[in-house]
Amino acid sequence: MEKKFNIVVGEDGTVKLPDAVLEKLEVKPGEEVRFEVDDNFYAVRLLSRIEAERLDYLNWMHNKHCPSIEEMIAESRKQATQNIVISRILDGMPAEKIAEGYEVSLDYVKQLTHQLKMDIEEAKTKKHKETGSS
Repeated sequence: MEKKFNIVVGEDGTVKLPDAVLEKLEVKPGEEVRFEVDDNFYAVRLLSRIEAERLDYLNWMHNKHCPSIEEMIAESRKQATQNIVISRILDGMPAEKIAEGYEVSLDYVKQLTHQLKMDIEEAKTKKHKETGSS
């Protein structure tokens, strides 16, 4: 039976994981952890899941009538959409299909695609310099 764990994002933006997950990761509560995920598919989906949990938190805050929550919710939705679009770009889906399927402009998809290519090239250059290989 698959267990589901909630990812909790605090007001300060930190991610809180259940004790059972921390135990599996051999991490003490309160200790800072950094993940490296080799597969873009899972990395983007993890970010999307964290963003979804953050959105749930913001909705809860909104129900408590906190000021400017609407802006925070809009930003969270924008970030979640961006994560999904990036995921689809990395999956190789055509830009036109992404724009249509996720109701974003084609220019937006092309801009993200260009930025991803630049980021990937920058990462390759940085790795090349760090390893000192030619």
